[in-house]
Amino acid sequence: MSAHPGLALLLGAWLDDVRRRPRRSPIVYVAVAAALAALVPPSLELRTPRSRSNDATAVATAVREAGRPGDGLLHLSGRQRILTATHPDDTRLLVDLALARDPVASNTLAGVEFAAPGIAARMKEFDRIVVVRAAGERASGDPREEAKEETLRRHFREDRAVEVNGARVSVQVRRHGDSARAEFLRAPSGSG
Repeated sequence: MSAHPGLALLLGAWLDDVRRRPRRSPIVYVAVAAALAALVPPSLELRTPRSRSNDATAVATAVREAGRPGDGLLHLSGRQRILTATHPDDTRLLVDLALARDPVASNTLAGVEFAAPGIAARMKEFDRIVVVRAAGERASGDPREEAKEETLRRHFREDRAVEVNGARVSVQVRRHGDSARAEFLRAPSGSG
């Protein structure tokens, strides 16, 4: 698919050259037929559902359907926040656990995330987290991404998941006996 714009430019330059020839020249007719034969199939392919491998609307809808008001929301990686940013109403009742400054305030596409320890601490405050991950994406060596993965692995289990046009939306629930309330009760109390 990435070669199609280059092919179109090449054909356009060639057709411009052909345009300068006499109209009755057979090469003009051959050129027009060749251009149509080359450009129509890719154009039709772009209009199929299969070509929409990163349909942000479908991803945002899946997040809305998976989440409950007050659930945590986690993007693996933070760059994938753009998958849900196009439809903020689908995520407005969820708490973005990693986001320190939103895209508008930070003048970035995906916003600015908390440091790794802050993200892990916020995740542990929730019993349910909706996780959005681009298909095939794994932790990249970024400490924040590793903290997200490690906290999910140690404290949560996947309840359900759905694959949606190039993304995986899953609901992670706290492991039995590892609730935020249980952690609070286990914490040593100060005696004075």
